[in-house]
Amino acid sequence: MAKKQTAGLVGVLVAAGAGYLITNTVKQKKAALNDAVGRWHTITVNVPVAEAIPNGTLPEPLNRISDMIEIDIRPTPDATGTEIAARLNATEDGIDRQKAVRKVRKALRESQMIIETGEILMPDRGKTTEPTLLNAPIRYFTNNRFGEGRL
Repeated sequence: MAKKQTAGLVGVLVAAGAGYLITNTVKQKKAALNDAVGRWHTITVNVPVAEAIPNGTLPEPLNRISDMIEIDIRPTPDATGTEIAARLNATEDGIDRQKAVRKVRKALRESQMIIETGEILMPDRGKTTEPTLLNAPIRYFTNNRFGEGRL
């Protein structure tokens, strides 16, 4: 009888611990999103400012969202490259903040590729590659790689 009570107590403690971990993880993710919304997102390109932003013209991905972001362009500390920083305008209301942050990050990454290589780089697709259940995860991450974090 004591073994059943002990096993029941252990089960309750495990469930409570799991509930605490899940709740804590959700709170941390929400806090991280709130930090990402108001902070500057920055890229560095190995090109001088005059070449990176010719005649003050932003790359097309940043120009496309210029009405919703603040942009700061400055030379790198050693003056050989350019730092381009962007963040959401404080006045942007009525938009999904998480999607807006992803747009900013995607625009910065695409702009970096355009400045450094002249095009947005995409992975090669083999002619024998067919969409299958096994390659579905890699196809998903390849198509959504610009949103958040690193791959």
